[in-house]
Amino acid sequence: MEYLLVKGPIKTYPSELKNEVSLSILMKRVVLGIFFLFLGSCSGLFYQPQEGRILTPEDFGYQIKWMAFENQFGTHLTGWWFKSRQLPAKAVVIQFHGNAQNMSTHFLSLAWMIDHGYHFVTFDYSGYGLSEGEPSQEDLYQDALAVYQEVRSQFPGLPIILVGQSLGAAVLARSLEDMTPKDPILAVILDSGFDSYQAIARDRVSGFWLTWPLQFLVPVLVSDQYSPEQSIAKISPIPLLVIHAEKDPVVPYHFGQRIHELARQPKTFWSIASNQHIAAFHQPDIRSDFVDYLDRLLQTYPRSPKNYQPSSFHMEVPRAQGNE
Repeated sequence: MEYLLVKGPIKTYPSELKNEVSLSILMKRVVLGIFFLFLGSCSGLFYQPQEGRILTPEDFGYQIKWMAFENQFGTHLTGWWFKSRQLPAKAVVIQFHGNAQNMSTHFLSLAWMIDHGYHFVTFDYSGYGLSEGEPSQEDLYQDALAVYQEVRSQFPGLPIILVGQSLGAAVLARSLEDMTPKDPILAVILDSGFDSYQAIARDRVSGFWLTWPLQFLVPVLVSDQYSPEQSIAKISPIPLLVIHAEKDPVVPYHFGQRIHELARQPKTFWSIASNQHIAAFHQPDIRSDFVDYLDRLLQTYPRSPKNYQPSSFHMEVPRAQGNE
């Protein structure tokens, strides 16, 4: 913050200069106000939880079983299990949802998989829905580890598919390296994700001219301790599918490209011709391609070293850039 030091007697200014001085003071106050607003809303940039239920699965024809478990901090978490309509189930899908609302709005993007032989599990992070606690990078990291262990214990012997969407993609990619054992994990899907909390915060701030000067504050106010940037390469040798809309208005396309660049084989990138955020799985053709992708992976399960060859997972679809 700059201060104007005036020495000597107070001077009078022409009216035009008075207006300029007043405007300058006003702009400084506006920027200062935005600074404090930004300072106080950094957590809101990533976490926008809503309590309770917004949509009810039964209203959409789904029957659920409630799940209750705890993370390492003893925080009580809640989840839903959607039972496969084809038994025996092929595998179980775990959803790591986005930053807004709660699982009661996000379940619709993946619950349809129960019609194709997959159990589906979704859950709420700390502070979301009916889960206790408050959201933070560390808490969500612990939540991810907890739900993985819970699903392993509830569905022993079944392959596990991990799907992270938006914020959930960042949470999943970072926590995955500490999930043990990894043998049950069939595939990892990162949909509309980002590799760095600081990078996405900087991108959001730079998009508005009044907050553009505050970019230099991001490293001070936003931690990258639990960012997945250093963890993405460690997903290998588990097959990775990256999905991102070309005109994503929330998490720009280049973040998906960056995730794919950081990843090692086997990896696949689906570039979606869309201007919507985490909406790929609402499109029937993408749902069909996704089921085909997973069914091919299931042919290699349990995996052996020879099944890690990139060519085993390459998939030619119109919107996919495939493996590089």
